[in-house]
Parts: sequence; structure tokens; C-alpha cells
Amino acid sequence: MTKILAALALIAFSVLPAHAQSGMDVYKKCGNAFTGGFLHRGACHGYIAGIASGLAATGRICLPTGVTEEQLFLVGQNWLRTHPAELHRPAAVMISTAFIASFPCP
Repeated sequence: MTKILAALALIAFSVLPAHAQSGMDVYKKCGNAFTGGFLHRGACHGYIAGIASGLAATGRICLPTGVTEEQLFLVGQNWLRTHPAELHRPAAVMISTAFIASFPCP
């Protein structure tokens, strides 16, 4: 399922220019992911969950047992929403910062 979501994220976000997506790009695209259709919701959740998965695989964050993709999406979106002065930064950097702050390893 995660591979499918990651593929959907790649497809959905590939329509943007070839430069790194800014926090604003992702915030605008995923701001209504709860009300969007399956493809839209899956792409946004997959993009954000993919960042968390990469950070967890490299030991940068420690996800508690039972954390859902929905929770990861909420953490990422909340960080973007509460740090508007940084929305010009790359989205992956902003979302990574959110996860490192929210899910530190002991």
C-alpha cells in the first residue's frame, strides 16, 4: 500500500516544475486533502508518509507503534500551517523538521 501511495504522490506532484517543491506548494496542494478525492488524498498522504519513512529508516526519527499515515499527514500539515514565514523553503526540509521535532529518538 505504501508503494502505491508513493507512486501516486510522484504522479500528483510531477505536474509542478522540476525545482524542489516549496512548503507553500505542498501546503496549497494538500491543504484540502481531507475533502479531496482518493487520488488527491493518497498523493498528499503518500508524499508526507514517504518523508517519514525515509527518516525512520535512517534513524533520524523514531515513530511510535501505531502511528498512522493520517497522523503523519496532520503533523506535516500543522508544521506548514504554523510556520508561514518559512513556506519558501523546500517542503521536504520543512516536513522533515516537523518529524524530527515530533518523533525524536530516545
